[in-house]
Amino acid sequence: MLALLRALCRPELDPASEALCRQRWAALDARDVGWLIESALRLGAAPWVQAHLRTIDVAIPEARRRALEAGVTLAMARSLGAELARRALAPALLAGLDAPALLFKGEAVAAHAYGEDMFRPTTDVDVLVRPGEAARVDRILREAGFRPLPDTSRHHAATWGHEATRAQVDVHARPLDPRRFRGLSSPGAALAIFERARLGTTGLLELELVDHMVTLLVHLLTGGYSDLRHVADAARMLSVGGVPVAALRGRAEQWGARRALEGGIATVSAFDPRLAPSLAPEPAWRHPLAGITRAAARERLRLWPSESPRWLEGIVLLAHLDRPLSWLKAFARL
Repeated sequence: MLALLRALCRPELDPASEALCRQRWAALDARDVGWLIESALRLGAAPWVQAHLRTIDVAIPEARRRALEAGVTLAMARSLGAELARRALAPALLAGLDAPALLFKGEAVAAHAYGEDMFRPTTDVDVLVRPGEAARVDRILREAGFRPLPDTSRHHAATWGHEATRAQVDVHARPLDPRRFRGLSSPGAALAIFERARLGTTGLLELELVDHMVTLLVHLLTGGYSDLRHVADAARMLSVGGVPVAALRGRAEQWGARRALEGGIATVSAFDPRLAPSLAPEPAWRHPLAGITRAAARERLRLWPSESPRWLEGIVLLAHLDRPLSWLKAFARL
């Protein structure tokens, strides 16, 4: 079931995954189908799953089909809202090499790695604030109708929402949490990120490619993500970026994020085996508790009823080959 879920929750359905889906779908009962559709909705991949199920041309119970269509409609609406927010904010916030903020993660990844013929569901706009420009970014967002949302402020980021459109913007002071990755804690490190920044395919200021790819890979295991879109993002960026893995490891060393990077590399290798030969994690960086964590995840899944929302974190954990110690904290929260 998990292999089938991972095959469906990706932007492209390669021949091997298509064959797996056709073979295993025939053996599913109604409850299994419901579990897969529910998982697709929770994991933010409804548009991809719907497209793949149409490709393999399988029967879906009417109620589940309607639920999947509703999930696709919601994903399209949220993606449109994020795109409109980005376009509205771009001239004052993100345009030019001296912009007060830069674009990264979802919207930037969609433009760089997915292309015009491939839909990448997006829920918000992520921006990184240039050091010393926080007040200017605050003013731009307020003039555009955005306000800080209550109870969303974190150490290095906060979420702003638009009351009329419901669009959201995540405003980051650092690409990763500087409390954990000490190499990002100094003002000089933040300034260096903007010195390396470039104008992307959208014409807006974006993270330099190595910085962006390290951010995506490290976030997979330290950002608490339970969304396979982010795993797909990292896989797509690695497949089209053409950046040597040694460069990623060098930048991660500078940021103090090497172990988390290796966990992210292992995650992407599990998600897309086609990348595995060039992305083998270095054994010295594998976490010694990875096997224990996997066993705990499997036991959690065995005990949880399928309708429980808490199975989600177990599913995501099982999608990874390697895990840093931070995943044990996820289990402590369940």
